[in-house]
Amino acid sequence: MIQSGSTIVTTVTETGTAVGQNMENYHLVEGRDNNWYLRNQDITPADHDLAFIAGAPAMADLINKANIKAVYQHINARHDPLKKGVAAWLEYMHSQDTVRTDYYYRTLLRQNSANVGADYTFADWDKGWRPGVKVGVSYAFTDAQGTRPNPADIDAASTMTVNMHTFNAYAEARSGFLYLDAIVNYSPSANYKTDIPTSVPFDANAEVKGSRMGFSGEFGAVITPKGAGQLEVYVQATSAKNKFNKVSNLILDASIDQYTDLTGYNPIYDPNSAAGNGRRYYFDNLNSLYGEAGLRWGSHLQATENITVRPWGGVAYGRNISNSYNIYQDGYKIDNDMTGYYYIFRGGVAAQWRQGIQLYATIEWGGGTVTNNYTLSTGLNYHW
Repeated sequence: MIQSGSTIVTTVTETGTAVGQNMENYHLVEGRDNNWYLRNQDITPADHDLAFIAGAPAMADLINKANIKAVYQHINARHDPLKKGVAAWLEYMHSQDTVRTDYYYRTLLRQNSANVGADYTFADWDKGWRPGVKVGVSYAFTDAQGTRPNPADIDAASTMTVNMHTFNAYAEARSGFLYLDAIVNYSPSANYKTDIPTSVPFDANAEVKGSRMGFSGEFGAVITPKGAGQLEVYVQATSAKNKFNKVSNLILDASIDQYTDLTGYNPIYDPNSAAGNGRRYYFDNLNSLYGEAGLRWGSHLQATENITVRPWGGVAYGRNISNSYNIYQDGYKIDNDMTGYYYIFRGGVAAQWRQGIQLYATIEWGGGTVTNNYTLSTGLNYHW
């Protein structure tokens, strides 16, 4: 019961008990489904009370991890001996993450990326202490889609599409049984766009543009015990800085813009109301940091005189130790906590013709407190 002109809103619980609350805490708002709702500003927003576009930082972080992973597939998944000369490579990667954290729980992110790169090795290197160095650049285009389920309507999932261009510079140094790999990447423009069903009352189709600068380094040792192939142990660190521009609404662009202040706050409820009964939000620019340790094992099998087959596998354990997944809605600061541990199991095979052409395929599966993930990748290397 809503009593006009009174300061009391009476609601009835499941047990039939009437509860009186201060009406000043409530706003009457019209949802996108044309129904009217009472919103209590004193109650912390629930999972589906947050705009899906505010999940852009989490999506950006997962896409950054996949991009770094794709470049490492070329650099050190097999750690071939360094051969002087120029190499070109192509790679396709498909990755899927299912979010396990409280906010955006069960959101599914599917990624498809195409990578093309080239590098130069300054001198032949096999096993000696004389350093061997390879440097290269690559470009990647990523097309990703996040799907957020609606518990009230399984057919009313919200979607977020992401298009991202990334430029990478990388280097590999080998000396004796030690190696050091490094990647710097930059994404000048990433576009995040949400499509919200009408049956989701308090969200809005929205768009945000962002950029990213990232760095990753891996240090390890390559051990070749007699008769046991090649064993590697390594530690890896990855960091990234994501920046996001002002959010805009695709349907009511003018209405959104006039109520967006300089801090980046945007209304997501009833944006046409000048009385301000719509909630407003923005999210932090994300700083992310990962640490990982693991091992790989590989072997050389001479299939024919000209063809070598290299099966390999590996395991890894890591942690996301970031702390800036903050979303601000009205007076609330909500931590979309994506920190936690993860583990990965990897396996793959590479076939090499003579010294010039190599074709490889990799599969990995992982889990942990943040996401469940699987990744498939295949690539072609050509050296001359």
